[in-house]
Amino acid sequence: MLRPTPMRVLITVMVLGLTLSGLAVSPVFSDDPLQRIETDNPLVQVDGNWSSQTAAGASGGSYSFSSGSPDDVLTLAFDGSALTVIYVTGPQLGILALEVDGTVLRTIITTSDTVQYSQAAEFDYLAGGSHVLRLYASGGMIAVDAILATPAPSADATAAVTTAGEDGPTVRGYDTLAALGELDSTIGPAMTLYRSFADTTASGDYWRQGVNYLANVMG
Repeated sequence: MLRPTPMRVLITVMVLGLTLSGLAVSPVFSDDPLQRIETDNPLVQVDGNWSSQTAAGASGGSYSFSSGSPDDVLTLAFDGSALTVIYVTGPQLGILALEVDGTVLRTIITTSDTVQYSQAAEFDYLAGGSHVLRLYASGGMIAVDAILATPAPSADATAAVTTAGEDGPTVRGYDTLAALGELDSTIGPAMTLYRSFADTTASGDYWRQGVNYLANVMG
């Protein structure tokens, strides 16, 4: 029976290492990184009474804290399966509730002996598609610094595109974002489109063909 020599053992280890390295799974990184949205960003709907506190340790140099009223709510529409909420803890702070699509996913006790910034609550298991995040206190005051998420398209813009595109011609590569009863002449280079809506009131959800369709209009 042959006994393995040191050279034979070395060769065996090298071959085994190359084989295992070929089976290794490479990590997959997202090509669409989450956007940092500060709490004073217009994308965040603010209800109730929130105040801004300047702090060097906060994201963007400041954070928002609530008044303690149950009516204090921050709301953000976002897309995708991942979300991170950046918050602050401190001696006077209470319980932060994180709600997505009407379900409270987590409540966090944000009381601490000293003020701590850059505290994070991460979620990476949500279903794909559009969601609505609501942040509020389930007890006491809370302090929210920022939200990492992919903002959802503007609800108003989406509605306008849907309304304008339901019937009639479209412009190559573009669609109108015109309000009801208004003229949109900024659709694209050398493209001008006149669309007159049947009703200029808020209930005018359907448009009729306008008087003139100029260059680059498709039937």
